[in-house]
Order: sequence, then C-alpha cells, then structure tokens
Amino acid sequence: MGVDYYPLSDTKLSFSYQYEENNIFSSYGIEYSYLQAKYNYNLSNDTYQVNLGVKFACDSIFDFSSCKEPKRIVPHLSELHIFENITFRTNMSLQTTNGQQF
Repeated sequence: MGVDYYPLSDTKLSFSYQYEENNIFSSYGIEYSYLQAKYNYNLSNDTYQVNLGVKFACDSIFDFSSCKEPKRIVPHLSELHIFENITFRTNMSLQTTNGQQF
C-alpha cells in the first residue's frame, strides 16, 4: 500500500508499506521542486537506505537541452505524455569504527 500527498503544486509527501513473507519494507519520501529525499527501512533484515537526488523535466530524453527544473510536480493527465523525468541519486552508507553500519 502507498499514498502520495501533494500539499502544494511543487511539493510531494509519500509513504509506502510492503508486507510479504520475509520482506517487510516501508518507505518515506519528500519532494520539493527538483529536490527529493527518500528513507527506506527493511524490517526483515534491519537495513536502512537514504536516497537524495535532483530531478529534471525533459521534453525528450534524447535532447538534454530541453531539460529544465520542474515547476510543479502534481501529476496532471494532460502532462503525462509531455515530460519524461531524469533523476540522479546517490547512496551513502556510514560505518562506525566498531563495524556498525548505518
């Protein structure tokens, strides 16, 4: 199950929860204009993941000169065929000197 909430035209809050045998997973996300952050937690194997990224809206995925910062992120049926999204993300893990990983 999951839910997306758009309090403003350039803001999105999201939550999703997945329950399968040996795979219990929850995800929390926030997007503001072209910035996005997501926190994932897998309860089954006690792992965490944080994703940070930027997003661009493009008229064509093959023409990077048409890419620009999205002004609104609320989905609209008339825009579904106009824009393609490119998202750049990075994953980072932190580890203590004792070997505990975050």
